[in-house]
Amino acid sequence: MRHTFRRIGKNIRMKDWINGSQDDLISTDLSVNLRKLHAIFSDAPDLITTKFLMKQSNQSALLVYLDGMVDKSIINNNVLRPLLFESITYTDMNHLDISLGSRQPSQSWKEIKQGILRGRSVLFVEGEAQCLQLDTQGWPQRDINEPATETVLKGSRQSFVESLGQNISMIRRYIPDTELKIKEMSVGARSQTKIALLYLDDVMNSGILQDLEARLKKIHIDSIINIGELEELIESNSFTPFPQFLTTERPDSAASHIFQGRVVILVDHSPWVMVGPMTLSSFFQSADDYSMRWITASFIRMLRFASFFVSIFLPALYIAGLTFHYEIIPLDLILSIGESRERVPIPPFLEAIIMEITLEMLREAGLRLPSKIGQTVGIVGGIVIGQAAVSAGIVSNI
Repeated sequence: MRHTFRRIGKNIRMKDWINGSQDDLISTDLSVNLRKLHAIFSDAPDLITTKFLMKQSNQSALLVYLDGMVDKSIINNNVLRPLLFESITYTDMNHLDISLGSRQPSQSWKEIKQGILRGRSVLFVEGEAQCLQLDTQGWPQRDINEPATETVLKGSRQSFVESLGQNISMIRRYIPDTELKIKEMSVGARSQTKIALLYLDDVMNSGILQDLEARLKKIHIDSIINIGELEELIESNSFTPFPQFLTTERPDSAASHIFQGRVVILVDHSPWVMVGPMTLSSFFQSADDYSMRWITASFIRMLRFASFFVSIFLPALYIAGLTFHYEIIPLDLILSIGESRERVPIPPFLEAIIMEITLEMLREAGLRLPSKIGQTVGIVGGIVIGQAAVSAGIVSNI
């Protein structure tokens, strides 16, 4: 709802911003192009414009990029140094002899604007009716670390990072197969967030893949920041408490799901990936299950299922047994419960609700507070508050 409101409220201005006068072609005059760049990137102090003379042709050139979005060593060593000090062969923009992996000629201001915003540097040459987008992206990136939440005893110690390209390469190391297909698309009218779908073409169900692509193409929103927002926008039922996609930060886990015929969705800037379609039993699996003997892994998986049902039904059984069916409780246990509840003035239902909410508050506080404080609140807070609640007669020991 918040995304829809934000999008509709600025719909007219966004159309002008995207489809306005920025779609015309560039000029052959560098001064005209420079004024146009300052108009497009107004109030952008990180826009760097470097004007120089190329040594071989003695023509004026203009190099434009955003500071912090490019690798300056690549610009200095592979672009500026050859053009300024070396006799680089130059006939036109399509045959500029500089050692860079990717070069894309452009004439539209819309393409130029998107290229600069994505970390490319753009080279203009006096008298040329097109410019050259150079692959010079390079921004601060986090190193590959050990997974923070999905720890395993026997397994990989790598986790995804915020770079889409690095995340794809980590999955490719596990699946060196030409049947691994990657489909890229952009979501978000303003953010233009890159999304990649990874799957095995000879294993994946084509109908599921087409349905997922159709859902992604129907998204009309300003921006996508993280994987959780995308999950809310493409899930089948937003009113169910059960998750419909699995999120993981482990490349080995993502690769395992791809081998099983699922599709992995990667979002640029997010260290988590999304896996689908999923079944309920899939959420009870762990990467460690495949590193153990089958007897031990099966027992632990059954233990997870049992713990799930206990956590779901035990509060309800406690309320039902004490309120309506106390005759099913053994006599010694009912006497112990009666002694424990003799000072509690509230019924078992309110008692269970109070404890559930209190424990949820402690869990949320331990999760959101800084790590050192969160651990203290989770352990000490649970003991102190639980003992105080029992001493005050709000809840019973049971």
